[in-house]
Order: sequence, then C-alpha cells, then structure tokens
Amino acid sequence: MSDLAATVKAMQANVDAITKSLESVTEEVKEVKGSFNEFGKTVDAVVADTAFRKSGDLGEIVQESPKVIQKSLWGGRFLTNSDLFN
Repeated sequence: MSDLAATVKAMQANVDAITKSLESVTEEVKEVKGSFNEFGKTVDAVVADTAFRKSGDLGEIVQESPKVIQKSLWGGRFLTNSDLFN
C-alpha cells in the first residue's frame, strides 16, 4: 500500500510539472500570436498603401509619373566650340 501511495505522489508531481510547462507554453503561444497579429497589421498597411497607388484605373488618385530631367549640355564630356556657340 505504501508503494502505491508513493507512486501516486510521484505521478502527482509529474502532473504538476507538466501543468506548469503547459502554462508556460500557453503564454508563449499568446505572445507569438500577438506578434504575428502586429506583423499582419503592418503587412496589411503596406498592401493597402501600394494597392492605393496602383489602382489608378479604378478611378482613385493616380500617383504622378516622374518628370524627365533634361540632361545638361556638358553630358560628362569636354565641350567644343560648336557646343558653346550654338
């Protein structure tokens, strides 16, 4: 009978340890879910921003096209008389 009582106490100690481990894992899962939700919100914001800019064909505000910059007369080379006096 005493062996049975000792076995039950050992099993109860194991159950308590497993319960504490499970509680710890549950807290970690909650933290990961929170981080994942924050990441998801950030991704949704980026997608919404880029989708808004790409949806000009749907009647929304169109992002202006970049203006072409005229290159200088010099163009990275030495100027000649004809370049200067034309």
